[in-house]
Order: sequence, then C-alpha cells, then structure tokens
Amino acid sequence: MKKNVSIEVLRIIACILVIMAHIQLHPVQDGIVINGRLIFSAIIADNVPIFFLITGFYMFKDIKTDHDILTVYRRKIKDVIIKLWIPAFIVAIISCYLEKRFYGKEEIDWLQLWNFVFKLQAGGNFGHLWYICTYIKIIIWFPLFALLCQNQEIKNKIRRLFIIASLSCVFLNDLEYVIGKDFTNFSDIFFNYHVIYIFLGYELSLFLKDDKNENSKLYVGGGSFYTKYYNEGLYAKNNVFYKWGLDR
Repeated sequence: MKKNVSIEVLRIIACILVIMAHIQLHPVQDGIVINGRLIFSAIIADNVPIFFLITGFYMFKDIKTDHDILTVYRRKIKDVIIKLWIPAFIVAIISCYLEKRFYGKEEIDWLQLWNFVFKLQAGGNFGHLWYICTYIKIIIWFPLFALLCQNQEIKNKIRRLFIIASLSCVFLNDLEYVIGKDFTNFSDIFFNYHVIYIFLGYELSLFLKDDKNENSKLYVGGGSFYTKYYNEGLYAKNNVFYKWGLDR
C-alpha cells in the first residue's frame, strides 16, 4: 500500500502529543484546579491510541480473503519476535541489572521480568513499555482480527457492531469512574480498548479508498466528533476533581 501523506502527518502529530503529555504541568497545584492546565490536559489526553489507529490503517493491507491470513500471520509473528520481543527482552535484562547495580537492590525481581517477557504484563520497571506488550498481543490475535477486517458486507456489519458494542463498554467504564461506582470492568468485555482503534483504523482505510468519499467529509466529521467528545471529557475531568477529590 502506498504511503498516505495525511496518515504520516497524523503520525507526526501523535508523536508531538505524546511528548506534550509527558511534559505537561499537573492541572492541580496547591489544592487548586488551574483551568488553563486542565483545558490543555484534555486536548492532549488521548494521544497513544492514534498510533493504534495508524496500525489498523495499514495492518490488513495484504488481506484480501481468509486464505491470505496464515501467510501474513507467519510473517508478522516472525517480524514481531525479531524486531520487538527479543529487543524488549534484552532491554528488560539490562534494566534489571542496572537497577540492582546502581540502586542497591539486593536481587533481581525475576517474577516481574518473567511477567513482562512471557506474559506481556508491563508493570513495575517496565510500565512505559506497555505499548510494546499491547502491540505484540494484537499481533498474536491478528488472525481473529483479520477475519473481520475484510471489505465484505457481512464482515463489515459484524465489525461495526463490535465497534459500537466496545465503545459502549468504554463509555460505561468511564461513567463508573465519574460517578464513583464500580459495577464491573466493562473495558475487559471486548478485549483491550486499543483494539477498537485497530478496527477504526481499518474503517478509515476503507473510507479513503472509496472514490465517492471526499476528504472534506472526513475533516468535518472528525472535527465534529473531536469537539463533542473534548467538551464531554473536559466536563468529566472537572466533575471528577470537584466531586471526588483533587488526587484523582
């Protein structure tokens, strides 16, 4: 698939947003919510999911029928082991050694290392490598996702139903947080919520392939959705801070 300039620009924007998210000032200072910082925090809050959106845009480009899935899957598994899993394993070993060597830790936390390398659980020292763990899990589940990410009428309907159901679960999970209730973990019902962005990325690729669709529709639709959910997110953040405390 030929590179799409708009998607590559989106990748650059996502990189900038991730950097901004890590250098932003906390919205609360001296027990007071600073509105300017809160507004800025809401703007850049959802940044990493953009990369999953881009992944979904390109991930299924070689899948035309079910017969292509295993061939593509073998290649992707090989690539992810060589380019991600093995380097992550090496980084984890070095990180554990340096922690023991320079921070006076008595022994290496082998359980944490095992969970990261073999269970793909990015906790503790490896928390910032969660993206790698999530991506590898997505590749492991690739055949299932590829079954749905094909431009066929029945599969389009199933995939879009999945997206609607998953977004509903995410909304319910966030609503629980805002109102301070805990019914169940809705976000775990339909895989990890990042899978939604994989499917949305594929939907975006279908939209741009259709000659009847104009980019202006995408800009207007995307801008409208962003404005709507930005305002809702800002309201929710304010509600959480003032109702449940400034440490949330």
